[in-house]
Amino acid sequence: MTYENFIEELLADLTLRFPEKTEFQVKRILKNNGLSMDGLLITDPSINISPTIYLPQYYEEYIDGKSISNICDGLVACYERHKVSQSIDISFFTDFSQVRDNIIFKLIHTESNQELLMDVPHITYYDLSIVFCYYLPANTCQVTSEETNATILIRNEHLIHWDETAESLFILAKKNSPRLFPPQLQRLPELLTDIWGELPEDNISMEEVSEQIPLFVLTNQSRFFGAGVLLYDNILEQCAKKLGSRFYVIPSSIHEVLLLPFSQDIHEEDLNEMVQEVNCHHVAIDEVLSDHVYLYDVERRAFIS
Repeated sequence: MTYENFIEELLADLTLRFPEKTEFQVKRILKNNGLSMDGLLITDPSINISPTIYLPQYYEEYIDGKSISNICDGLVACYERHKVSQSIDISFFTDFSQVRDNIIFKLIHTESNQELLMDVPHITYYDLSIVFCYYLPANTCQVTSEETNATILIRNEHLIHWDETAESLFILAKKNSPRLFPPQLQRLPELLTDIWGELPEDNISMEEVSEQIPLFVLTNQSRFFGAGVLLYDNILEQCAKKLGSRFYVIPSSIHEVLLLPFSQDIHEEDLNEMVQEVNCHHVAIDEVLSDHVYLYDVERRAFIS
């Protein structure tokens, strides 16, 4: 079955599972790094906002042998987890005074996002770009799941309506992002302990692991768009107190970066190869930040090559 026929059968099955006036729409969604995906919007006529459910993964399940009926079961379950429980008054978005305190930034790769950057305000940061979002507080979203990091990407049309600039958004985001998403710097083993509860090998102490893996993870406490912490005031200078006057920033994803103390024994080419390998096989395309490391020099207060 072709992808187009799969979509037709999927929609036919879903139509039978929802109330008569429910609307179904498949839209092309441009995501980070030029990734384009079909997204399904299931719209309840009594609610003015709907989650986007990306369809390619469901087609892969079909190719692997899963039935349309079982795929629809999973898709409906996904919708139930992420749907909002009531309409959201979005008229506030036209009033900049109601928006300004929740404007945040995130970092994306410039070359990989040329199409997106034509449509959104941005500021260049080395070979990366700073773009801006409106962060919807949890009490605004009324989502049925525990995932509350909902954002609206700010586009050029919004700036025209607000009579603002990318520079004015950046000033606000530099205040808001640290307040809404406080920075977090941890040794990698400590972070793994937070995630797993304990290190896999109990006979190795935290100190021994930290000596063997002198990596730090820099992100925010939500681990959401955490690479943007690099832009926080004085954060790299604070990191230098733990890592030394020079250290590598390894772009593990848009959600976090790794920090590695500089050493003459470490070859930057090897680190770049590692980043490219990990990006290719272990990081989702739309979460890749960059394909090379950055060397930070605290005396110059800048990345150097």
